[in-house]
Amino acid sequence: MPLYITVINATKFSTLEKSIGEEWIAIAKKEFATAHAEEIELAKKDNQYHHGLPWIRVIIDCGWSKRSLGHSYNANSGKSLTTNVM
Repeated sequence: MPLYITVINATKFSTLEKSIGEEWIAIAKKEFATAHAEEIELAKKDNQYHHGLPWIRVIIDCGWSKRSLGHSYNANSGKSLTTNVM
């Protein structure tokens, strides 16, 4: 049974990818700014300062994809996780 799937061409895909990427970046910047402001307020509320600046303690873990069993592969980008320590 044939699958009738519409496929977009490379130019259309690139245009959509760029548009979605720009929107994603704009949303991420807004969310990061909001979270940053909230963390500053929480640090002030808890009277947590270092050299006069509000601070919080965080744990950060980073990595990237890599294969080790006979296949050469290194990802071009990585991942990270940052967690606030309460």
